Amino acid sequence: MSFINRIKRFPYTPAQVAVHVYAWSELVIIIYGVLTHHLTANPIQAMEIDTGRHAIALLVLSLACTPLTTLLGWRDLLKRRRALGLYAIMYAVLHVIIFMDLDNGLAWNLLIQTVIQKIIYFVWHGCFSFAGSAGNDFLRHLESPPRKKLEAPALGCVLHRAHCGTALCHGSER
Repeated sequence: MSFINRIKRFPYTPAQVAVHVYAWSELVIIIYGVLTHHLTANPIQAMEIDTGRHAIALLVLSLACTPLTTLLGWRDLLKRRRALGLYAIMYAVLHVIIFMDLDNGLAWNLLIQTVIQKIIYFVWHGCFSFAGSAGNDFLRHLESPPRKKLEAPALGCVLHRAHCGTALCHGSER
């Protein structure tokens, strides 16, 4: 049997192969890093960050399937949407397991304290991001006294972004 005939008889589409290879690649990289000790100085945090980022990437890819199908007309993407979503859930569950068990040792008081701190951080960061997104078009429509009230949070947003961009924000090494 020739090479061309073997390719034609291959039961999987290129999109199927790409989805599964991409989805499993991060887990293979993490396992390889654990076995060869090539993670960072804090391997638990590295695994936590990697699984979280990959979960978000897979979720975004899953949500992008419908608009891409509309724009490109590639119907095979709609069939791969479910697999991408399931892989995103798998990585999100791995992320939570690593956070709860490896990082915090299932100590519930420490888990609750950490989650509350992260919620407070994300609310704080979200407030600064909202203030920073109030651009000149929005500010032009306001009267002058409220505009002065929004300039201080916008300056705070710029300073916060500069801090996170230049320093390793909150001990993150990536």
